[in-house]
Amino acid sequence: MDIRGINRTISQNLHEYEAAAKENSQKPDSKKSDSTDKTDKIQISSEAKHLNIIDFATSKIKDDFNKEVSADIINKLKAQIKSGSYKPEAKIIADAILTGTDS
Repeated sequence: MDIRGINRTISQNLHEYEAAAKENSQKPDSKKSDSTDKTDKIQISSEAKHLNIIDFATSKIKDDFNKEVSADIINKLKAQIKSGSYKPEAKIIADAILTGTDS
């Protein structure tokens, strides 16, 4: 496979990006009060902020649910082991070991 064309394309894109960034940095910003102020600023839409909150809440709920389920399962298994009624199936254990899954 000839990758020379790919490298040239990447190089061209990088050069164009650098030129555009340089051009944008040289444009005067009428909103700036001080010409020496060179801070970058971003604005995040309210929709993005809401999505971030929803994503965080969802992951927190999932984590809490998994902890509760795990604790419940562990307690049941401990009770079965203690009573002697825990009889794991060798085939399921072997499959899980070989495939790296728990089902």
